[in-house]
Amino acid sequence: KRLLGIVAFGLLVAGAGIAETASISMGELSCLPSEGNGVVKASVTPEIGGTVTRTYFRRQGEGAFYFVDMKAAGGGSYWSVFPRPHNDNEMVEYYSAVEDPYGNTLARSDTKTVEVTNDCVVDLTPEEQGMANNLTVGETSAEQVQKPVSWFLCEGVVTRMGSDGV
Repeated sequence: KRLLGIVAFGLLVAGAGIAETASISMGELSCLPSEGNGVVKASVTPEIGGTVTRTYFRRQGEGAFYFVDMKAAGGGSYWSVFPRPHNDNEMVEYYSAVEDPYGNTLARSDTKTVEVTNDCVVDLTPEEQGMANNLTVGETSAEQVQKPVSWFLCEGVVTRMGSDGV
């Protein structure tokens, strides 16, 4: 009985860790440059080990979302770089999410929209430029497989991740 009680207690404690909740919020973007990269920043509290933080994006109202992983900046701060919007892409909607290793969403920000303009200027840091030149874009739908990232340019996208996680 004692061993059974210890095992049950261990499962209860482990389950409590998995059920931990987080919140995520994003800063406002004033614009995204047409055919240029933009940066989004988010804050996660509390940070939960073993999770991934992502930014999901698409042309407003057009098809399934794509995603890019966010990079930890310390203290619960994260950032990611958008692929370059196509010059016909006028508005991008996006949100950020914290996910566990099984793809379950633990926290999700509000969905926001940002206008894509020709006069928007975003000065990337060297680290942000490095990410912009080496983007991995994830898919959320089988319809996105082996097709260009809809309404975004391929420049800088070097890897794709399928909706199956591969």
